[in-house]
Amino acid sequence: AAAMHPYHTLSGFLPTGTCCTFGAAAAGAKLMGLDETGMINALGNAGYLAPLSMAEQLMGGYTIKIVQGGQAASAGIMAAGLASRGVTGHPQVLEGSELKGGFTQITVKAEPVFDRITDRLGEHLTIMDVYFKPYTACRHTHGAAQAALELLKERPIKTGDIDAVTVYSYGIALIAVGKGVTKESSFVTAQFSIPHVTAACLLDGDLGPKQLTEKRIADPMLLDLAGKVTVVMDDELNKVYPEKTSSRVEIVMKNGEKLIKQVDIPKGDPRDPMGADDLAAKVHRFAGNRDGKKVDRVIDMVLGLEKLENIKELVALI
Repeated sequence: AAAMHPYHTLSGFLPTGTCCTFGAAAAGAKLMGLDETGMINALGNAGYLAPLSMAEQLMGGYTIKIVQGGQAASAGIMAAGLASRGVTGHPQVLEGSELKGGFTQITVKAEPVFDRITDRLGEHLTIMDVYFKPYTACRHTHGAAQAALELLKERPIKTGDIDAVTVYSYGIALIAVGKGVTKESSFVTAQFSIPHVTAACLLDGDLGPKQLTEKRIADPMLLDLAGKVTVVMDDELNKVYPEKTSSRVEIVMKNGEKLIKQVDIPKGDPRDPMGADDLAAKVHRFAGNRDGKKVDRVIDMVLGLEKLENIKELVALI
């Protein structure tokens, strides 16, 4: 994904569904103890099985979008399993051959940076760069969400006194999450809307499942405030992307007062991580009315996954 970012997305694909298939295949092949040939075949098979994961589905707000992670994992595991049984895949699946059928040749309209795949290979594990989401929305909205919530912590804000809200961010954020919502919008559209996310945070002081229900999305007060939110690309913030996913929220009150907050590294990033307690609290919050003791056991098992003798114990609880 890093080798093709952001051009893979700009070419119409969602890397969670496409690129993660290769990650799942590599992990599966490793766990199955496959040798070098087996690993190459697993990756080759992954290129054949990877879902298209069309960005059109996301931009249109269609709820099929949410299956992409599981679909990629399933396809990757299948690719490794087939390799373990001798099914072969093209060894140049990523870069392709003179036939122009490689994964990067098909799915990106720019030259990929293959060095990113092997950069510090064996020294740095990119899984350590994975972030956790404190909010139930696209990561590109998190800077704005956090900024809005931090402004609320500093002082109460009467949303009826707000004249306008401008969110400054980077180019990909403007493309992916800069659009607004309507009363008919799906929860996927709301998750990928800085106007909705920012308005919900200012009104509710929170961003979770309750802010993504059909009733809440269609709320006239929320829609009115979201309509006051404008998303703008800031050249300086765009220059530091993707090293930083910065957003700045500027609220202009009807009396002319300005409230400004910028977040450069949203919570959950390895540079501002969610700790074990944060993650446990998130699981309990989203678990709803499920048995608290079982939820605690699930949390303990996941946090101590390397000590678990049989994964079926965890699956049975879930």
